[in-house]
Amino acid sequence: GTRVVLVKLQSHPHLEGRAATIVSWDEAQGKWRVRIDGSSVDNFVLPGNLELNAAPWKLSLEVPRAVELAATEKFLSEVVGHVKVLDRVMKEAAIETYVFAERPFGLKI
Repeated sequence: GTRVVLVKLQSHPHLEGRAATIVSWDEAQGKWRVRIDGSSVDNFVLPGNLELNAAPWKLSLEVPRAVELAATEKFLSEVVGHVKVLDRVMKEAAIETYVFAERPFGLKI
């Protein structure tokens, strides 16, 4: 699991700065399940109360934003797929219209 540090803890200030390992994401609670170093018990922590431990810079673990971006990317990918299909249909319709205009009712002129 990813190594993190607990920060901005109002309910449990005695855990401020403690290192932990991410166990999993709990969608129902909207919290990370983490195991604090030296403990055998898992705790649930809000994303805003965790920072990456291994990086020399501080990064927030705001998963809901990442989930939102992934959903948006999937939606846009589906839209692009629909636009490509529509483009193909329009081109085929244009070809059929051209053929019909050149040979109305299939007659050779």
